Amino acid sequence: MFLRKFRLDWSNVIGELFIVIIGVLIALAIGEWNSERLAKAEESDTLSRLISDIEVDLLRFDRRLTSIDQKEESLIRVSSALANDGPQDVTQFLNDIVIGANYGWNQGSAQRATFNDLLASGGVRVISDPDIRALILAYYEEYETEHARIDERETAYSHITYQLVPRAETTATRFGADEGGVEVGLSDEYRKDRVKAAKDSSLGNHVLAEINLARFIRGVTTALQDKAKDLIKRLKEHQAKID
Repeated sequence: MFLRKFRLDWSNVIGELFIVIIGVLIALAIGEWNSERLAKAEESDTLSRLISDIEVDLLRFDRRLTSIDQKEESLIRVSSALANDGPQDVTQFLNDIVIGANYGWNQGSAQRATFNDLLASGGVRVISDPDIRALILAYYEEYETEHARIDERETAYSHITYQLVPRAETTATRFGADEGGVEVGLSDEYRKDRVKAAKDSSLGNHVLAEINLARFIRGVTTALQDKAKDLIKRLKEHQAKID
């Protein structure tokens, strides 16, 4: 009788063990599901921020291409005026000298706040698709490489113009500020003096190089613009898959 009191009811034990195991498995499944949900939410947020940054790059590219067109047109007029007897329109000539200096030095870097955060935290792998990660890395690497190539082609033109023509104040924007033109309110005599100074300077020796630089910047910018558009498309497609 004593032994019977302590005899295990194996059917109950197995049933309770089964319930415990099922409970643990359910808890693990819920934990894994929640982790995946949080990881996807983090990835989607990161993708949104990357897309936003690259869209800012696109706006900068559009603005730069417009400015580069104006720069080249101005430089061509400057070259023509210096090669002939001088400008017919003194104000236009001085404005062209200034506008021709736009994008004559450091072009700035990409909008890379999100990318820098990922690098600093080692969180690039928050992007689950390795091909997308590779595209992101390639875009920012190429941006810096191409702008280094622009900097290598910097001419003396822009620096000389700073010694020749006083600038008007520029209005800063979220994308920077182009040269606005010659200072307003200058006397006719002073303007004519600045024209003579330009003609007597070495400025004309650097105009062609600056025109070539403008064309190089246009080519680089157009190529980066295409890559940015393609990357945004790929990021949005990947985001749609994980959402």
